[in-house]
Amino acid sequence: MTARLKLLLLLLVVTLPAFSYDHHSDSLKAARQGIIKLVVARLERDHYSPKEIGDAYSKAVWKRFITAIDDYKSLFLQADIAQLQAYETTIDNELHQGDVRFFNVAFALYQQRVKEAAWIADSILQQPVSLRSKEQVLLNRHDAAYPADEKERVAIWRKRLTYEVLKRMMESATADSVGKLPLAQQEQLARGKVQRWFKRSFSSLQANTAEDSKFALYVNAVVFEMDPHTAYNPPADARLLQEQMAHRYYGLGMELDVKNEEIVIKRLINGGAALRSGLVQENDHLVQVSSKSGDMVEVAGMPLNDVSRLIRGDKGTTVKLVLRKGNGKESMVAIERGIVTEDETAARSAVIHQQNKKIGYIYLPSFYADFERRDGVHCADDIAKEVMLLQKAQVDGIVMDMRNNPGGSLDEVVKMLGLFLPPGPKVQLRKRDGVMLYNTDSTQPWIYKGPLTVMINENSASAAEIFAAAIQDYHRGIIIGSASSYGKGTAQATLPMGKAGDPDKGIPTQLFGSIALTQHKFYRVNGASTQQKGVIPDILLPGVTSYMKVQERDNATALPWDTIPGTLYSDIQRPEVDQQLISAGNRLWKEDRVFTGVLENTTWMKQHQEDPVPLSYDAFKQHQQKLQAHIDTLSNIWKLPVGKRMTLTGTDILADKALQQRYEKWMEATGEDAYLLKTAEIMQQMDSHL
Repeated sequence: MTARLKLLLLLLVVTLPAFSYDHHSDSLKAARQGIIKLVVARLERDHYSPKEIGDAYSKAVWKRFITAIDDYKSLFLQADIAQLQAYETTIDNELHQGDVRFFNVAFALYQQRVKEAAWIADSILQQPVSLRSKEQVLLNRHDAAYPADEKERVAIWRKRLTYEVLKRMMESATADSVGKLPLAQQEQLARGKVQRWFKRSFSSLQANTAEDSKFALYVNAVVFEMDPHTAYNPPADARLLQEQMAHRYYGLGMELDVKNEEIVIKRLINGGAALRSGLVQENDHLVQVSSKSGDMVEVAGMPLNDVSRLIRGDKGTTVKLVLRKGNGKESMVAIERGIVTEDETAARSAVIHQQNKKIGYIYLPSFYADFERRDGVHCADDIAKEVMLLQKAQVDGIVMDMRNNPGGSLDEVVKMLGLFLPPGPKVQLRKRDGVMLYNTDSTQPWIYKGPLTVMINENSASAAEIFAAAIQDYHRGIIIGSASSYGKGTAQATLPMGKAGDPDKGIPTQLFGSIALTQHKFYRVNGASTQQKGVIPDILLPGVTSYMKVQERDNATALPWDTIPGTLYSDIQRPEVDQQLISAGNRLWKEDRVFTGVLENTTWMKQHQEDPVPLSYDAFKQHQQKLQAHIDTLSNIWKLPVGKRMTLTGTDILADKALQQRYEKWMEATGEDAYLLKTAEIMQQMDSHL
């Protein structure tokens, strides 16, 4: 242990502060009290299935918030947790009173511990890390104990930082200029990267905005206990969600990426303000962005979502950027924000040429809708156009790709189902006081009646599950995908929160953001919920992320699966939706090395993803190489080799050259997809069966 660390431990032992919660301005206190009261009132009055906000609820919120701000258990000591446990059963009382005493005490303690952790990390990184350690590190410490004292906390940080240094040594070793250096020099370079990264991270954690972000985290710990999809959105986030649903936003039109802990401009979107300005180029490094107050904010080490929030704003306002060009020079530019519509997140179609058949392919990334503008985008209208283009191309069947589709507008999915199904019920929506039935009628034309498959995976959720479930229940088409879809069978209404002002009296309107509140539950026309169980595909293809615990059933507060009475509907019973064909399709993937390989690698990842990591250089290298081999396999195994790739042709020619080029690149990348090829082969069998 270095002399500096010994001194640090002594200082930390004798300077534990006595925390006071009463340190906020009256206006900030009033605003936060207002938020808490409104949130609790909404939860108790309007939630689909409200839980009692009592001692059990209080304990759950307490644990969730403490875990959220110190998930690695490397900040708080056991004594801190004992101190905070005084609030474990009082949070429910605070919530009903609009009090934020627990948050204030926890955040003050958190701030102090972050400062200490920054000092610990800096002290450890002043010296070379051991490359011959016999220790191991756990990357997931959820089940571990909090450190008993400062010595244990330093040991946790030393292991974690050693891991980070070793990891960067592995990442840099592939470069000839670095890989040929002596290990000591490689360690020094890697340690420098980790130093800069943690310095920026700790700076972000101690920024002026840190308390607001942690308060939003606290409110979300409160609402999450009702269910995983009830969420509080601060004013800036509330607007961002609306923009995402509307498929447009006011910004500069830049796609960002992270390289070596720095923010890089990966792509300029055609038609965006950044491209039009001529002041920004791809691969520029983004150093600073102006905040709402006009201050320049360092963005290195900041999460991409936070950087995007800084860049986005009201239409016609100006944002300043400090950019570092390829020659190393930095310059400040000012650009006016404008509307950006991202074409690559809209519906698209193409024709797959599968032997002597033409298979129509439609990709839908989300169920988007712009309810504010009469001429705004609506995915059901876009899908209708793509279907008509495919029919014009005389396709033999259509594949609807809803993999990784998180859902969206209920109205849009119902309208879209009307394109593929006859008039009648499409989904049931249950409220606290009854059940609503969503139908389509003869005014919504049934424009496509040919063979149909729907592709889903474990990330297909909500509206995507409604679509797949209705197609399956009507026996209209075959559902193909991983073991089950996500399992989100609930619907949320976004409710604004605030206080109306009085201009005559000089009282401003207070905007408290919004709450996405679970108020409904989806049920299939056969009466079964999609909640937790999702949609079980007719033909299973092992998913590349199936080893991850990312589905609804993995959330402790998820609402349960249940059933209600089914509704009357006419089963289509199309001839290509035949059990023999489905059985044959389920045999097909078991004969394919791609999918047996996916299953082998996901099984290994499931068994070993939480193994402790050795911290000696040689053992770490071996461990990382083995882990990376499985990750690389899962990242690439589904990409077809050149000789087996599908040929896709476009359904339309776009007038804009840049859009056309991106469309062609998309078709080229889509042709590599082994999952889509297997689906096309199944569709070919369906067509041959008729």
